[in-house]
Amino acid sequence: MVPHVHLRSATRKLVAAVFVIFITLAVTNSLWAIALAYDCTGPVCGGTVTWNGNVDGADARIRVGNMASTNSSSSWHINNALWVRDDYNSSACWVGGMWINTAWIEVGYIARQSNYDFYWADCRPGAGYYEFVFGPVYTADKWRNNFFEVARLSSTEFRVYIEAGQFDYAAGSFPNYMQPDQIEIGMEVIGDNSQWSDTASFNNNRYIWSGSRYYQHRDGDSKVQSGPPSSWWYTLAAPGGTGGDWRTYCSC
Repeated sequence: MVPHVHLRSATRKLVAAVFVIFITLAVTNSLWAIALAYDCTGPVCGGTVTWNGNVDGADARIRVGNMASTNSSSSWHINNALWVRDDYNSSACWVGGMWINTAWIEVGYIARQSNYDFYWADCRPGAGYYEFVFGPVYTADKWRNNFFEVARLSSTEFRVYIEAGQFDYAAGSFPNYMQPDQIEIGMEVIGDNSQWSDTASFNNNRYIWSGSRYYQHRDGDSKVQSGPPSSWWYTLAAPGGTGGDWRTYCSC
């Protein structure tokens, strides 16, 4: 027969162990909650890489599964996109209630108000911000290398094109007098909760010049890493390579 005092000692040890586990879980959960806290309602959060230099456009193949932004605000969103910018030629466009010395065209995936779509947008010199949804991202569009392009057609027009699994989409940014000198790829987040994205891959990244396409041969001139989005080079661009493979992810 086991002495009674030993039972009491064992019981105390068990209670102490359970108490330690409870405290550990409570602290861990608190730290997890703190880790998930973010505010991208003022400065935009993101994970991007940028190349500088005069171009006539750019294209990339972007592969991503699911994305979501379930908040009811129409301004909150998460997107994976390709941007072609006129950033150093001081071409001003109107956005956020002011003129800013930049202009751009963007195309990609966007999640907003529980919708998940292909989209494009521009902020042309002398004009305001315009955004258009092409259509929903279907199951056939997920986890495949969909093709995204912004390309100059003339001195006043750019073509925006998506070749996806379910449908192809095209639009024109016109009249647009941009002189592009910057390409950017990656993720953008506006909001502070209810947003996430599977890992996205930006591969076969190319710039367009005088009608020809060239793979990016360096890892970029600058990078933005503003949490909670994570971004990194999975495969670096290299001379003779295939433009690199930039990855983004956000469990916001």
